[in-house]
Amino acid sequence: MLSRALPRHWPLWLQLGLPIALVICLSVGLITFLNFFNYQKSYRQLQLGRYQVLGKDVRQAIESGLNVGLDPAANARLEGLLQQLRKESAGVQFMAVVDEGGRQLVSNGSLPAGQDWSANPASAPAQADWQKQDDTLYYLGLPYRNSFGVVVGALIIGYPRAQIDAATNQMRLHLLRLWGLVSLAVFMLAPLGVWVLTRRMSRELDVAAKALDHALDDDPPALPEFKALGEELAQDIPQFIRSSRESAQLLHTAKQEQQS
Repeated sequence: MLSRALPRHWPLWLQLGLPIALVICLSVGLITFLNFFNYQKSYRQLQLGRYQVLGKDVRQAIESGLNVGLDPAANARLEGLLQQLRKESAGVQFMAVVDEGGRQLVSNGSLPAGQDWSANPASAPAQADWQKQDDTLYYLGLPYRNSFGVVVGALIIGYPRAQIDAATNQMRLHLLRLWGLVSLAVFMLAPLGVWVLTRRMSRELDVAAKALDHALDDDPPALPEFKALGEELAQDIPQFIRSSRESAQLLHTAKQEQQS
């Protein structure tokens, strides 16, 4: 225990107050850590939901065209719709419609090279919306289906990580500042609270320790009435001192008899 690692000459309120303050601060730190990751997850899901709503409108337009035999590449309305939605929706880096193999058909902004843009990448759940990311962007993929319910392509929306990461980092710094202030207050108030609660007991323990140190003196100090230590301990301390003096006297007598 931490209290055992502290110097013995430290007062009782410090030996108890510091470990209590440390436990409280670690507990608050753990709660802060969990709150941050809950916030980060919730904020990312909120942003993802916003782009999913946007993507569903585009996917509906794509599937409506497919139902009348209009391929996305031939859908003249689609390119204007992508341009309008990207302009109205802050944070959208690009929007692109790809076929089942990942070939770009219609876009507003360019797809980054070197990634699998097929309708259902190997790492994504089959025929479900999927997400991926790189160093600068998050990507949302929304597969679209033809009139037979078969996935024939996907709408890809790219949005920057910087805005989301900045918001979560700001919250992390805010929570760390709060944790630091709480920890400072706890380390100031916890020992003070322990001192208030244990000051009488601490004084009586010091008196008892002094009495035990001088228990075998010719003129031992008088013992006060121990009220804060409890009835049992208040009786045990004088009894221990009396027993120690009687034992010492018996040993002294036995030693004299042996010498004589």
